[in-house]
This record gives sequence, C-alpha cells and structure tokens, in this order.
Amino acid sequence: MMHSTLQTQATELSPEARGTAVSLFAFSLFLSQGIGTHSVGLWIASATFIALF
Repeated sequence: MMHSTLQTQATELSPEARGTAVSLFAFSLFLSQGIGTHSVGLWIASATFIALF
C-alpha cells in the first residue's frame, strides 16, 4: 500500500525531473529490501526462527 503512495509523491514533487525521481525511488526501495533481507538472514544465522518471530 505504501509503494504506490510513495511513488506518486516522488513523481509529483519534481515533475521536470520525473525520471530521476522515479529511478532514485526504485533504487532506494530495492536497496532497503536487500539490506532487510541480509539483516534478517544474519539474525536467523545467529539465533533461531522463533527469536525472529
């Protein structure tokens, strides 16, 4: 639900640089997903699934 809202705001804040805004948004989104996955993987490796949940 947040993806469409954030992407709309990114494109509306800077209409003259829409391509740059959308690409920066996509980069930030995918980078944070990768960091989150890596962090959870490290957490699971050092503890258990039960500790994660």
